[in-house]
Amino acid sequence: MRPYEGDYYNTGRETFLLPVRWEDGWPVMTDHGDVVPYVLDRPNLPRADTSAIPMSGNFAFREDFDDRELDLYWLFVRVPQEKWYDLEREPGTLVIEPRPDSIGGIAQPSFIGRRQQHMYASASTAMRYRPEQSGDIAGLVAFQSDEFYYFLGLGLDVHGETVVELRMRAGADDPANGLVIASAPLQIESGAPVYLKIDAKGGLYDFSYGTDEGEWSILIGNADGRVLSTRTAGGFVGVTFGVYAYSAGTD
Repeated sequence: MRPYEGDYYNTGRETFLLPVRWEDGWPVMTDHGDVVPYVLDRPNLPRADTSAIPMSGNFAFREDFDDRELDLYWLFVRVPQEKWYDLEREPGTLVIEPRPDSIGGIAQPSFIGRRQQHMYASASTAMRYRPEQSGDIAGLVAFQSDEFYYFLGLGLDVHGETVVELRMRAGADDPANGLVIASAPLQIESGAPVYLKIDAKGGLYDFSYGTDEGEWSILIGNADGRVLSTRTAGGFVGVTFGVYAYSAGTD
């Protein structure tokens, strides 16, 4: 793993490729006390075709959802038992049906994500959504497990007004859809998108929003990302950035 502090790491267990030498019949990759290096000289072997999807190093990646099926790097929480997402209704858009399965529950929520592959990373999306009733939410999630995640998105306040809010779940005692730890009023023109962004900075995360592309307001900065670490949350799979929509569906 790649820790950012002591035994804290949010990218889960990873595969490293290292040269091996043999000493007294035993394979040796690093000497005692050595740190696994990030970069090594490659062996003089034939080069394989370059992957269309970056898998290592620093990179930027954009998904326009212009295919008829999701690529294999997109992940679900458990196996979908129904088709609640659509790539053909509005080409170039991922349409998600809000459903009453919470991301903090034990069913199959309306969540589609992609792994956080770097300690320092940024994930953003443009979203068109308006909550209709109390409890409706949709947005961007930094998801470690059912019990440990941050949610940044739109909901309704106690007066029924649309707000951008940050929710956190840090254990089984918190509500399944998390606790609201910050919110701000948001005025959006009909049909206009809202922009959401999560910046990971090792053990700190910034959560930002905007109504104009590239112009960001920080809702909360330097939030404690250790809540998403393996040491805190358990497991070993790391954080996934993804989109999520929920509605109790009572109306």
